Amino acid sequence: MKRFEQFRPKKVDYSRKIGERTVLWSMHEAENVQFEEVGLVVPGIMAKRSLDDPYAEAMAERGMAVATMAHQGASSLCSQEVSLVASDLAQRYQRPVRLIGHSLGGIHATLAAHDSPDDISGVLLHQPAGYGGVYPTHFVASLLDRPDNAHLGHELRVVYDGFDYFKSSRADHLLRTVVMASRYVAITKGAELADHIERSALLFPDDKLIRAEKCKDGLSRAGFAWLDFDLTSWQHSKGGEYEYYPAGHNAPMYYPEAVADATISIVNGTSFGVAA
Repeated sequence: MKRFEQFRPKKVDYSRKIGERTVLWSMHEAENVQFEEVGLVVPGIMAKRSLDDPYAEAMAERGMAVATMAHQGASSLCSQEVSLVASDLAQRYQRPVRLIGHSLGGIHATLAAHDSPDDISGVLLHQPAGYGGVYPTHFVASLLDRPDNAHLGHELRVVYDGFDYFKSSRADHLLRTVVMASRYVAITKGAELADHIERSALLFPDDKLIRAEKCKDGLSRAGFAWLDFDLTSWQHSKGGEYEYYPAGHNAPMYYPEAVADATISIVNGTSFGVAA
């Protein structure tokens, strides 16, 4: 992919009514389009669009138009929401959609691609739940894995979104969400994805909430290739002074440009690892 002068991507907000629920999504336009598909970021259990916007902007700067979407609390409809937004994107831009699912969003991206494959070109997972290696009791430890206090605001927003998420969710939906995240619920569906759907994952080795080494086996069983996120390599390539910081579970928030670079390398067909 050719490098080009960076710009601030254009952002356009949309909404879609699904029964009594309203799904909000924002499109980050790419001025210099490099890919024949658009991306849709499927958020984790507590994420709202604003937390994904820096990553989406970084992706748009690299030539891929990317949408972010918001879940309004836990619901059995979340995967359906992903499918409907993906369909809207495919019709609006006349291009297939690559789902980019982070954490619990990895489950919903997998299920949406399984149930509604026609508009989906690929599923790219960022440290996904549902493939093994989830340690729910390590949630607080994962929040403390930030590189510096400059990211404290991100974490406070995660906590706020988490409170809102649980407050607006039915108890049975929350229980189902916890079970989905902790078990291998995505492996079977992932293995059954249509042949035209590319399957890949970007893993964060420093994550305490979801252990990358533990979920590699589940990803391989579902036919996913995976790539370990190498923040050190990115820091060197940018010419910065080396200083090690853990990427942690929320790496797309901490290092949106680095994660965007790694995502683009996957889309461009970089070499992957295969779990033994």
